[in-house]
Amino acid sequence: MQPNNGMTSFNPHIFKAFYDWMLENHATPHLVVNADKPGVLVPREFVHQNLIVLSISPLATRDFSIESWGISFGARFHGQEMQVQVPYSAMRELYSVEHGVSYPLALWLMEDSAVQEYVEQFDEQKGAAEFVPVQPQTAAPAPAPAAESPKDEDSGPSFSILSDDSALDDSDNKGRPEDPHDPQQPQ
Repeated sequence: MQPNNGMTSFNPHIFKAFYDWMLENHATPHLVVNADKPGVLVPREFVHQNLIVLSISPLATRDFSIESWGISFGARFHGQEMQVQVPYSAMRELYSVEHGVSYPLALWLMEDSAVQEYVEQFDEQKGAAEFVPVQPQTAAPAPAPAAESPKDEDSGPSFSILSDDSALDDSDNKGRPEDPHDPQQPQ
């Protein structure tokens, strides 16, 4: 997907927001990476079932950089210095073990022209033989929406936060959290 109207990618901003929030709350950010995506440079001996988990805290990395195409940093793996590069298209999840907080980055980040340009440049410099690229899968056509349902123009992720699970048990408010300003709900 390309950003709209020639705008720059929002991927670095989304990633940085989640990353900075974890650091601000004294969490150790760990990144789950699909190591078989093009442009990923990680030590292959630590890849299991096409995935690798990287600690990306400031204490575990050097020269950590958030770019338009993805992130890069230096790290040590069993005493060996290694440069790591992860495009946004390979990021699956950012999580904190201490707090049990997890963000499915694959839902928020989009593959855009900056990522594609990086992958092409990286493959030219390093050689595509170092990677096992995932072939794009063709999806079955989506079923036509029902006539009475409105068109949903926003295909991005969304979520709801319920402040109190007990509000869902109240049969009078039909599963909605209480709203003191809603005249339809009993007071």
